[in-house]
Amino acid sequence: MSHGFITAFLLAAFIGGIFWLFAVRRAADFDRLARIPLDDEPGDSPLEPLNNTPNAEASP
Repeated sequence: MSHGFITAFLLAAFIGGIFWLFAVRRAADFDRLARIPLDDEPGDSPLEPLNNTPNAEASP
């Protein structure tokens, strides 16, 4: 009997997670991340670090 409650809880948590993942308020994040492969300039990607200066320790 308790297994049924656990299964129902996990199913509800899964459906809630899917709903949260695809909620309308996250659409802007998905749109921004979807444009990453189309960015031509090196600094256009939101995943690239903004500081492109070489590390002082890496200099020979």
